[in-house]
Amino acid sequence: MTSEAKTVAIIGAGVMGLSIGWRLAQAGFKVQVFEEGLANRQASWAAAGMIAAAAETAPGQETFFALARASREDWPGFASDLETASGHGIAFLPGETLVVAQSQEHENHLRDTVKYLRQFDEPVRLIKKARLPEVEPEVSPDARLGLLSAHDGQVDNRILGTALCEALRREGGELFENTPVEDIVLESARAVGVKVAGEIIPADHVILCAGSWSSTSFPSSQEIVPQVHPIKGQMIAFQSDPGRLTRVVWGQGVYIVPRADGRIIIGATTEDTGFDLSTDQPTLEAQKAKAAAVVPFLGDLEIIDSWAGLRPATPDNLPIMGPSDIEGLTLATGHYRNGILLAPITAALIAEYIQSDQVPAGLIPFAPQRFSPSR
Repeated sequence: MTSEAKTVAIIGAGVMGLSIGWRLAQAGFKVQVFEEGLANRQASWAAAGMIAAAAETAPGQETFFALARASREDWPGFASDLETASGHGIAFLPGETLVVAQSQEHENHLRDTVKYLRQFDEPVRLIKKARLPEVEPEVSPDARLGLLSAHDGQVDNRILGTALCEALRREGGELFENTPVEDIVLESARAVGVKVAGEIIPADHVILCAGSWSSTSFPSSQEIVPQVHPIKGQMIAFQSDPGRLTRVVWGQGVYIVPRADGRIIIGATTEDTGFDLSTDQPTLEAQKAKAAAVVPFLGDLEIIDSWAGLRPATPDNLPIMGPSDIEGLTLATGHYRNGILLAPITAALIAEYIQSDQVPAGLIPFAPQRFSPSR
């Protein structure tokens, strides 16, 4: 299959849909990306932008870690390409991430995690309590132990979305905001386009990147798409002096992400409450208390912003990526907590599949068919 004159309709303009669309437009496909609201305003907007392959991994998660580390390794090239293609800096900051233990149980977990990750030659090390102030002076003296990851980093996810929109357009891709897709159009069990405002827009291939809405919004494919469900995360932000906190810090049930301008992002709750995007003051104050237990000066700051996002979760908490049982319909959804981290590898693998019509080995563990009853 060649890219000449081939059209691709992408449902969803979060980081996943935009990244895939940009890479396919680069390859010469005619790309149309459809978004019900504004681009990059759902989970991708709500995220903290962490690129946390090691910090998000625990013993027994070999399948996730292999994908996460491959994507993290792709991030420098992806960021450089995107900044050149869009003309926007995206504040990509590779570097060290610190996870601190606040209890004996968490300390044991960090020790087990380091042993596990070293099997894969991952550059992580334990930081004893006495040395934690040398690594991050603002960490609480009550912290018991640290895990320092050399290669995890962050990106400004909101600027990232802006850059992806611009790169897509510069490559000739079309972005249709405030344009909900009503359904995926099927003919003889093949996806042949999307239905928008009652009109059929034909496409040689349809890619579903609708996040938490992937399983519920498109009647023709509901029996084919594995269950993706929303998990709400409430988040807060503070304003501090730039550079006061030098790196991303994780505690128990909380992460703290400093931006270059002094803004500090705190996240996030894990709430199975359906498609509810509300926030509530007691929960936000509890998040502040958790953050202050890790980095005490945060307790003296006022919350300047709060919001919630819906992470697209799957039954096994791994993404769903690859061709579906409907010919011409490919899925790239269910990235749960790691959409920003996994954007480069997802875009590369899906674009490779669309161009070659051969499923890359990297997609096989994440195939939609793994949830089929016969599997």
